[in-house]
Amino acid sequence: MCFFCSWSNTDSVREITYIGFHVTDWLQTRQGTSMGMKELNPILGEHPSVGKIDTIVGLSLMGHILISGLLPKPYRATFQYVTIGIESGTVIHNYNAGVRIEF
Repeated sequence: MCFFCSWSNTDSVREITYIGFHVTDWLQTRQGTSMGMKELNPILGEHPSVGKIDTIVGLSLMGHILISGLLPKPYRATFQYVTIGIESGTVIHNYNAGVRIEF
């Protein structure tokens, strides 16, 4: 199987969009859990450590990039759009719950 075969600029835009939402969710998760909020992702658990958040969310980001690169073109776009929808919904939910990213 060819990694990133038939990858287009549009594929890149979708992947960068996903990465932006994913990283925003990652930062919100770190901030929210530091404020004592319960995490809803069952893989992370209700009160994950920063190390667990960074490991699992970082690995899932690398996995998304790998899967996107390996999927045939018609499936790639669907995968990217669905995961963009999930991540953007999560970011909006976190924002509405009062989670802000602070540096």
